[in-house]
This record gives sequence, C-alpha cells and structure tokens, in this order.
Amino acid sequence: MKSVAVMVLLVVALASFPHFVRSAASNSNNTNCAGCIGSTCYDLSRLNALVGGPVSAIDPDKNTYYYQLCGAVSKATSFSCATPDNPYPAVCQQDTRFPPDYHNCGSTDKFSWSLRSGKGPDAGFVLEFVGGDDDRKVTVEFVCDSSATGGGHFSVANPSENPIRVYHLQWVTAYACPTARVRCCTYATKQDPTRLQSICLEPSAQCPGTLGSQYDLVADNTASSCDECRQTTWDSACCVYDDVATQEQLSAVCLPRQPSNRCPATRENKTEQLVTVFRVPDCDRCKVYSKV
Repeated sequence: MKSVAVMVLLVVALASFPHFVRSAASNSNNTNCAGCIGSTCYDLSRLNALVGGPVSAIDPDKNTYYYQLCGAVSKATSFSCATPDNPYPAVCQQDTRFPPDYHNCGSTDKFSWSLRSGKGPDAGFVLEFVGGDDDRKVTVEFVCDSSATGGGHFSVANPSENPIRVYHLQWVTAYACPTARVRCCTYATKQDPTRLQSICLEPSAQCPGTLGSQYDLVADNTASSCDECRQTTWDSACCVYDDVATQEQLSAVCLPRQPSNRCPATRENKTEQLVTVFRVPDCDRCKVYSKV
C-alpha cells in the first residue's frame, strides 16, 4: 500500500475472496473496507493487512462471532455461514448447540457507514451489515484510539444483542482514526528547536524547506484537520516505509524531534521508500505502524 489513505476499491469475481463491494449508502465510493462520512474518511485496509484472516469474539451466552475485515467469511473455513442465497457473510455467528449452527448476521453487499452515537468524526465510526439470515443484522463499532498497539482489541459490545437478532461488536484500534486530509509542515529555529511553527496545506502539496528566514522544516506529516496541525506538542517523528517492489508496508522508524532529524526518502539500500510521517508523543506510538 502506498499510504494510510489508500482506498482499496477492488472488484472481484463472485467466487473470489475477499469480496469488496461498494456501498448503497449516500457516498457511492464507500466500500466495506474504506469510506467517507461527510468530509471525514477512514481506511481499514492496513488493519486488514495486519490481522489477516477472520477475528472472533464470544458473547456472555457463549455464542461466537467471526468477522472478516474488508471481505466475507470464507466458505473454506469450518465456521462459514455462507449459503447459495447469501454467499458473502461479513459476520458469522456460531451458536451453542451441539453440533453448532452457523448464522449469517449480515451481508458484505448490504452495509452502511455512520458516526458513533453522540460522537464526532475523530472518535471513529460504525459499519452496519444487514440482510442476514431471518433479517439478522450486525453493527461493528470502530473506536479510534491512537494509543492502541498492534491491531487493537476486537470484542462483543454490551449489550451484544438488542433487540433480538441485532448484534453489536466493537473494535478499539488506531486504524479506526480518520485518514489524512491535510499536510502539516512543522518548523523550528536552529537556536531553539522547541520553538515550533506549523502550516497546513493540501495533502498533495510539498512543504517548503524554510519558513521565513529563521525557521527550518523539521517534520512533514499528515493529519485529519488543520486544528490537529496546530497542536505542536509532539516529541518524535514516525517515518513509515513501504517496499519499493511490492508496495507493502515494511517498517516504521522513530526519530526524536531535532532540527537535523529528517526522515530519509529511502532506507535499507533504497529498497524501502518513505510513504508518510506521523507526529507522535513518544516512540512507542510508532510501533503500531511497523510490521517488522
């Protein structure tokens, strides 16, 4: 992937997997992997690449829910609830019978995006899948937590089912935060590297190397808003690199905030290229972006 803001809009044949589809909701460019609510956009493709196959959670009644990010629960799995009439389940429920029955809780081609109840766009979003067995449907609440490590935590929400046959799951993760909408250029003086100034530009713009005669560029990163750009209490820069040949994310390097510290354009004998830079309060926050 080339950046955090890449949207995976892959059209596949009916028999293939994963199954990406466009939303029937107001934003026709939304998929079950990436979408926008108003002017705020989200992308789950990096989380999907991190966790791989389906994730699972168990409710208080011992029912197990299997959810496949950015696709459908594969027919090849032992817990698949796919049927000829509904071949692409987003979530399968394994009940407590012996042997268990498997229920389709919502289809990948019948979904919608919305904000979390009573929350702003920076708090995350909700994906709702409908069209399951016997009118079942499921909501997956994605909670934005920039401090969450790895893929975060997937669980059953409380209540897990309310009303009957309407299920609620939750995923707390840094990948539920909005993708970049602006470019932040941060500058410091050579005399005092803690004295910072930031400017906000379009995401495709380039940061000038200097700001006036006193300030030098010390960080070039992206943010969800210009207000976030103005928050200059960061301590480190997280440099994220992709493999030049495969475009897959390889690593993230953390640099302390210093005027001379700039993320190199390439590393590891030029086999890795810089794709984005994040401001982070400490280097532990940088680890979530690294796969190695």
